Amino acid sequence: MTQDLLVINRSFLSDILSVLGIIAGFSVTAIALLATSDSEGIKELKQKQTGLSVDGIEISAFRRFYILVSYSVLISFIAILINVIGYLIPWSQLISQTAIMIIKSLNLWMIFHIFFINIRNISSLYFVYFTNT
Repeated sequence: MTQDLLVINRSFLSDILSVLGIIAGFSVTAIALLATSDSEGIKELKQKQTGLSVDGIEISAFRRFYILVSYSVLISFIAILINVIGYLIPWSQLISQTAIMIIKSLNLWMIFHIFFINIRNISSLYFVYFTNT
């Protein structure tokens, strides 16, 4: 039973790639919504300053949200790339069981990180478009 948990098989990686693809697709859609929308919520976000600066320039709330969603896209595509590499290389034959367990744990942590980032982005996007709630 424990041996089964340590095996990195193609089915496991295929499922992870599907989930990551869906999450990355949502993030790209959120960027498209932000880039093309002209709603009142977006206009307010562009006017509101955050007090944070990037390269010495103070950024608006819109720009901060855009950066957060872009980070989500970037980290999702990095995770997809890592899992594609994991799909192509027979790790179970190359490294020890302890290393496999560590890799799987880090992979799971990255997926949860991406998932929670997207929950934050979804709720932020909701409040951008529905400011009266």
